[in-house]
Amino acid sequence: MTIYIISLFPDLFDQLLKTSILGRALNKSLIKVNIVDLKDFSETKRKSVDSAPYGGGPGMVIEALPLLKAVDYSQKQLAAGRPNKKLAKVILMTPQGSLFNQKKAHILSKENSLIIVCGHYAGVDQRFIDIACDDEISIGDFILTGGEIPAMAILDATARLLPGVLGNPDSVEYDSFSRDNFGMLQGPLYTRPAKINKFDVPDVLMSGNHGQIQKWRWNQSKNITRQRRPELTDENQQW
Repeated sequence: MTIYIISLFPDLFDQLLKTSILGRALNKSLIKVNIVDLKDFSETKRKSVDSAPYGGGPGMVIEALPLLKAVDYSQKQLAAGRPNKKLAKVILMTPQGSLFNQKKAHILSKENSLIIVCGHYAGVDQRFIDIACDDEISIGDFILTGGEIPAMAILDATARLLPGVLGNPDSVEYDSFSRDNFGMLQGPLYTRPAKINKFDVPDVLMSGNHGQIQKWRWNQSKNITRQRRPELTDENQQW
């Protein structure tokens, strides 16, 4: 998978792309990530890409033309040498988007390429959305200073689902919100030592009876989901 991320602050991604599982995936060419500086597509000497909104109001709005040029550049880079390659899906990170979840991460992980646009300031010109965007995504009902952190979340959640990225491919099967866990939360986990203060590892986990262990984990998952996220027990949710 190849991902282009369009941002006003490309340096924010430097450490993320060098670290941990994502960094190893990039080194192994399991995923390719290109950060595009939106300011490079400004037509002003000051490299500005924002203007005051028509109709007045607080804040500044990112202009449509630099965004369209940045997306066009990214599409052309992705298509280089592959004339029959279909256009990459363009995603705008915005509070007005649909909520991101594990099911969405699985859907995006099936794409060969993505272009993720980081919103900023008061928002982006609606004409860019109408012309170039295939999807608008939010990571939650709260406001951040820009779309870079949400883009990082999308990148990380999607990349870990790609073949070979995780050391054990079964690791994603029983994640919280996963299909194999029926969209529920993962239950409690334990490791060494077997006793800490007055808290012991549950006997069933040390029994060696895999059938009983699986049953215990399933019950724990159901219980913690009912207590903390009852809406996830709705059979119509997520998966």
